[in-house]
Amino acid sequence: MEGLRRGGGVQPADAGASQRHRLLPKLPTPRRIALIEATMSQDIADFHRQGEAVIAFYNQLTPDQQAIFDRQTQAASSQSGQ
Repeated sequence: MEGLRRGGGVQPADAGASQRHRLLPKLPTPRRIALIEATMSQDIADFHRQGEAVIAFYNQLTPDQQAIFDRQTQAASSQSGQ
């Protein structure tokens, strides 16, 4: 958890993301939309994969560990929205 807060554990899913961002204004609208949709689809697939992994991990925890995990991840979620 601490590694995530320091930014050590969170990496962009695709190192070319910033390059695509710079490319978007140069593309015609239909290609921009297609690129954005493809990126969003990949993001959703990544989210589902990560969610399944967290749920599998969570289900292995004891009830006390689940309560601690819930508190710690809730605090991390509320801080990221600031």
